[in-house]
Amino acid sequence: MDVTFNAVVSHQGDGLSLYAYLDGYFPFIDNNDWAARLVADTTLVDDSVMVGNPQLRLGQQLSFCLNHYSEEAVDIGWQLLWQNDAFFAVHKPANLPVHRTTRNVYNTLTALVRRTSDWPEAQLLHRLDQETAGIVLFAKNNDQAKLWQPKFHTLVTQKIYQAIVYGTPDWTELEVNNKLAVRGDSPIRCQMHVCRADEKGKASTTRFRVVQRMAGYSLIECELVTGRKHQIRAHLAHLGHAIVGDKIYAHQGEYYLHRLADSLTPEHHQQLLSPHQLLLAHRVTLQQSDDQQTAPVVIVDDHYPMAWQAFLAGLLDPLLVLTQTHSNNSKDLGMTNPSPSAADFFDVNFAALAANPDLSGLAEGLAEFGRIDSQASFNAFCRASCTLWRNQVAHQDGAPKAQFDELQARIAEGAVTDSVIATPWGGVVITRLAPPTVEKYLVVQRGGYLALETHSVKQEQIEVIEGRGLLLVGELGETELRVHALAPGDRYAFVPGMEHCLIGTEDLLIFERSNDPKGMDQDLIFLYTPEA
Repeated sequence: MDVTFNAVVSHQGDGLSLYAYLDGYFPFIDNNDWAARLVADTTLVDDSVMVGNPQLRLGQQLSFCLNHYSEEAVDIGWQLLWQNDAFFAVHKPANLPVHRTTRNVYNTLTALVRRTSDWPEAQLLHRLDQETAGIVLFAKNNDQAKLWQPKFHTLVTQKIYQAIVYGTPDWTELEVNNKLAVRGDSPIRCQMHVCRADEKGKASTTRFRVVQRMAGYSLIECELVTGRKHQIRAHLAHLGHAIVGDKIYAHQGEYYLHRLADSLTPEHHQQLLSPHQLLLAHRVTLQQSDDQQTAPVVIVDDHYPMAWQAFLAGLLDPLLVLTQTHSNNSKDLGMTNPSPSAADFFDVNFAALAANPDLSGLAEGLAEFGRIDSQASFNAFCRASCTLWRNQVAHQDGAPKAQFDELQARIAEGAVTDSVIATPWGGVVITRLAPPTVEKYLVVQRGGYLALETHSVKQEQIEVIEGRGLLLVGELGETELRVHALAPGDRYAFVPGMEHCLIGTEDLLIFERSNDPKGMDQDLIFLYTPEA
């Protein structure tokens, strides 16, 4: 295809011939016979047609057309999220560069916005890494850029990212403060490193919060306090939880070096688990006026990349491979009736509770119940959890729980039906039964708790709708159960072989969506059950 380009000659191009300028502008074009590549009579310098190979001068307006042009394919589906008279916010797809690179000149976010929007003079106010998706802010023209670029740090009062990372942190919230810098001896020159005490670097601060824990992975919310290069990626890698798909900060940078050498293979992408890093600039808060009475603007980007959605939905084969690799024979996904547990006991990890100032006393009180190795010790732990919560934690009896009350009333109305099942701990209300998909509400009354259980093939996701409680959950192949406090909005995912138990320290409403190939709970394995 024939493509027209417009450029302004910079200091780097001052004094170069046209062909030498094009060599630098298109480093990825091997055939640089520019006399043949340039469409006749389309080369303009300051609106005058030029022929041959003229010398260029600083500031000249250059326009030219190349025939049979192509470059690396990228996702060009940017979307407008918000605008006012001065600037606007867009969604940048993953793998779309914001400006020209050594591989892309025509299809960059800035070029696409200028070509296909009402703002041909749009100017970037900040940048995102090429593989990061999410919110990018533009000024609508040069005058607005000059006005707002110096005030960017007061304009943007909060930047929140989301990331899917390797591992499950033993903290729920964490603030990281350290210095970041490149290292001259690093094989990856752009990689940022956390500085040692004797190294110089730029101060950096990120606040992290675990949103959801999954089988060997976690969804993390990341708030940038400072804005250093690769800050979130470098901090998470330093914590031992690199972002899934990150070619620089995961796998010791092996796959970034492969990309530099143009030697990335489909097998490498399978090992990375994603074609790009799973990082999204999710939410930005703007304060457009110095008047603090003016309400801030909150922009949210929920356009999660397809690779992100596929990963969370468990559609990537490597996730299943990982599950099989880390499970022992008693939990083999191919077995119809695995034994209840390969472990003779479970040690209880209270780190997440202890890190919460409101729940640290609960963690201390439960410490004496730190090993579950029998039916009796399981029930003792669950009962103590409810008792200590009632005595030590400010509970939410007055909090709205209209949906809980409505579903509890349905359960209390009478006999078991196809959609309502009464249980000793509360009950189940089934809202969708379309095998293998099952959707249902778990109505857990205060003081009630479910069995410590696992499944051979069922995969499930839960979300807390109302109320509060505790979750006991084990990782594949481990003899440890971690305790997490539950609050509305919390989400967790369980794959076959993961032990888990819900405890209603207060009235607790859970929505569960599962893929149940054998039929609803037909593969259910009880490890320990509640006493009557």
